[in-house]
Amino acid sequence: MPIAFDLGRAYGALGRFEEARQQFERAVAWPGQECRTYLALGYTLGELSDWHAAARALLVVLQAAPGHLRALGSLSECAHRLARRGEQVPRNKRSGASAPAGKREGAISVIVCSIDRAKLARLQANLQALLCGEDWELIHIADARSLCEGYNRGVARARGEILVFCHDDIAILCPDFASRLRTHLASFDLLGVAGSTLAAGPTWTWSGAPHAFASIAYPRAGTDEVQLATCGTSGPVVKNAQLLDGVFMAARRDLLQRVPFDEGTFDGFHLYDLDFSYRAWLSGARTAICRDVAICHESRGRFKTADYRRYAERFRRKFPAACLAPAATKALFAEIAIDKTSLLQPTLDWLNCLADPPNAEHVG
Repeated sequence: MPIAFDLGRAYGALGRFEEARQQFERAVAWPGQECRTYLALGYTLGELSDWHAAARALLVVLQAAPGHLRALGSLSECAHRLARRGEQVPRNKRSGASAPAGKREGAISVIVCSIDRAKLARLQANLQALLCGEDWELIHIADARSLCEGYNRGVARARGEILVFCHDDIAILCPDFASRLRTHLASFDLLGVAGSTLAAGPTWTWSGAPHAFASIAYPRAGTDEVQLATCGTSGPVVKNAQLLDGVFMAARRDLLQRVPFDEGTFDGFHLYDLDFSYRAWLSGARTAICRDVAICHESRGRFKTADYRRYAERFRRKFPAACLAPAATKALFAEIAIDKTSLLQPTLDWLNCLADPPNAEHVG
């Protein structure tokens, strides 16, 4: 390790961050220590409030080590700081800027299985605010025998060309949700907000980095803050998703006519999402993880129950070739606090912008 790195650390400890930056910029030329040096450079640039330059340094680390959680968390914080100071994402880097012209037309049907009136009422109010002026409907299934059965019944009742399946305990915090939804479904048959580009086991997180992607928030009790959990480094869209989390999925109606939910095998409330999304991908459907729709989810899920293990075994028996790898053992999510829910969407937009620089190779 060159003396410049040690000098950079010494200057940083003294709070002399401009001199620390100069030393770390000298040290990055030293081969074999790039990740450590660029990480230190990123931290130092953050202390100087140069969030764009800090993000570029951190992205070097993440391109070399996609699962580097300190770098990912720090990149998320750069996005948060840019959102807090009101800086706008460049027009050519905004969601949908590079998408083909046009939006998916037709009514939107949101299908929800719920037995909780309070949660359903909150979701309905959230959707009414977001979809005002849109042709939309809420299909509520109050007596689903399983999520597969309930969703299939909801599809049969729905009149929309765009079908949304989601949990009842989410809040969509994306002001232009309808526009983004229609834009994405002009290019894809099925999308979710969390998932993996590699089916390797009975959870979408099983494959680990660099295949798993998500940006989902969770409430911080008693405050207006949310905890943003991210995994994976990409722009706003990751193509060729093999597995999607069922917290939120949206699809074209014709996909459900070809690939319904398997209510025979998955007659409970687990693995319905992985089975459906994997079969959709196997059928040739255009699938994606769309990371530009801000969602806050009240629950982090339960994956260690006997019920979950039973359906995981059914998934293994149905798709043995997709369950051959050992589970990733490294922690997957980096988390930061977002001090206002109104900052969640701009933070995601900045994170997607910073993680998808010009000429970067797209994931998937």
